[in-house]
Amino acid sequence: MNKRLQLPFIYIIILLFATSIILFNIYTENKSNTEYSTLPIEFTCLGNHTTSISIGNSTYLSDEIIYRIDNEDIYVNTLHTNIYTNNSKIINEEKTRYKDTNYEPFEYYTINNVNVTQFKYYTIENGNQIPKYYLILSTKDNTVTRIGSSTNLQNIIKIAKYTINNK
Repeated sequence: MNKRLQLPFIYIIILLFATSIILFNIYTENKSNTEYSTLPIEFTCLGNHTTSISIGNSTYLSDEIIYRIDNEDIYVNTLHTNIYTNNSKIINEEKTRYKDTNYEPFEYYTINNVNVTQFKYYTIENGNQIPKYYLILSTKDNTVTRIGSSTNLQNIIKIAKYTINNK
């Protein structure tokens, strides 16, 4: 091949390759964030404010957003922490509330690369034990968010996905 034609040919190949990588990244980014990038239609946001919440034996300031679904309010509390806050310590403090239970109240998993600790406890309604759930999300940027509680775990997970995708 003529040397004068080789150089433009190589540039065209590089340009096509770079364009395909960029388009692939845009496609996969949009695909992964479309689910729950907007508030699921069955939820209503009732408002937000700053409040104090107790986790374990400590009290933290938090930004609280309240959502409603099926006549149940779900609270999302993002704690005001700093770079010196140890997320694991906060979660372990909350776990101490459940040290005397006769069941396994915790489950661990990730949602969109965010560590989640699921807490389960029981309340009594009309003489029956009803399980309730809440989640604590722990992100790499030292953000701790508590979501719940609700008798419907799937509703809390939906709000968690929405919260993670909108941080």
